[in-house]
Amino acid sequence: MLPNFLLIGAEKAGTTSIHNYLRAHPQVFMARVKEPLFFAFEGCKLGYKGPGDEEFNRRVVTSADAYAALFAGAERDQAVGEASATYLFYSQSPERAAHYVPKAKLIVVLRNPADRAYSNFLHGIRARKENLEFGAALKAEPERIAAGWSPFFSYRAKGWYHAQLSHWMEYFPPEQFLFLLYDDLQARPMEVMRQIYGFIGVNPDFRPDVDVRYNISGKPLSPRLHELLKSNTAIHGLARSVLPAKLRARLKSDITRWNLARPSFAPRLRAQLLGEYAPDLDRLAAMIGRDLSHWTAPPRPVSALVLEDA
Repeated sequence: MLPNFLLIGAEKAGTTSIHNYLRAHPQVFMARVKEPLFFAFEGCKLGYKGPGDEEFNRRVVTSADAYAALFAGAERDQAVGEASATYLFYSQSPERAAHYVPKAKLIVVLRNPADRAYSNFLHGIRARKENLEFGAALKAEPERIAAGWSPFFSYRAKGWYHAQLSHWMEYFPPEQFLFLLYDDLQARPMEVMRQIYGFIGVNPDFRPDVDVRYNISGKPLSPRLHELLKSNTAIHGLARSVLPAKLRARLKSDITRWNLARPSFAPRLRAQLLGEYAPDLDRLAAMIGRDLSHWTAPPRPVSALVLEDA
């Protein structure tokens, strides 16, 4: 069995949280791993050379048999899906997806591209992949990619949403897309999940625990605590033996959020990026039928602690 819906992006736009809220639904079967990226890398031998890329090279699913195995156990009456948030970015993905799953419904969650790029950068800081300041990392982006670093470091390049979606629309009709905004997910997560559940044909009244946020970006205040939260230790085993799964997930989310700070995004650099993206955003707004003018407005002040950046 292959998926009948895909969450194709964008990266750092809440896709990990949505993946988990989908997985919680009794009528939904999600792939055994998130981000298999099969349609981006089918048949490829990966050899990216950037920091942390060895794990990326091992994780990506490149064979059709291995990809199909991710859905073993799915029932015929379930909505079957997978989430690879960078499918939107990889130009090979739509043609391959159209070959294997031409009727698949496609969920697209879009975020202000400048803020998305900065969150991607903060993810790199959190994962100890990034050691430059954001402005320097943007300048280094073309050289890094040319040197064989993975697209994880394509902070700026992932933000050209209209161009990327136009390529997907060459292979899939408009009625197979659901366009959502990260802003809506932040403000009204249950309403967004109702939309998604309805779109993929399952009971929209199911209520996942949207208070739990996943894959939060930021700079760890205590790197040691951050690594402890990620690792599988005796403490985790004890927690599993005494705490319900939902409570464990909520505690981990709360502690992670408390331990992550969000260094300020320089307003001049943010405005510069948005100026570069402006023509693409104008076309994107017309394409998806949404007013995106708030994306280019000056940001409202936020707490120094990180918001949810999955």
